[in-house]
Amino acid sequence: MPRFYTDQKNLRVTVDGILLRFYEGRRFVADTNTREIEAVKNIPIALAEVRDRDGNVVNIPKDNPLKLMTLAQLKEHAEINKIDLGDATKKADIFKILL
Repeated sequence: MPRFYTDQKNLRVTVDGILLRFYEGRRFVADTNTREIEAVKNIPIALAEVRDRDGNVVNIPKDNPLKLMTLAQLKEHAEINKIDLGDATKKADIFKILL
């Protein structure tokens, strides 16, 4: 049975018409309930980082993994790829330059 965890104690979110509740930061889903498993994986990362029992983040944004990086990691990424950030110091401003 897949188990999903989040740092938020009582997360409640609706994804694809399915109400997902995490009690005490945990959600158990039957192996055969693929629709609910996909809904959990589609929870926006901005709401909560959802992990499986191995600690892997399951709701990584498919469009751009840069969204998971911290500010320091984004700056390092820009430096490695020789991208001038100018005066950008906030994460949102750096995203605008990198994306």
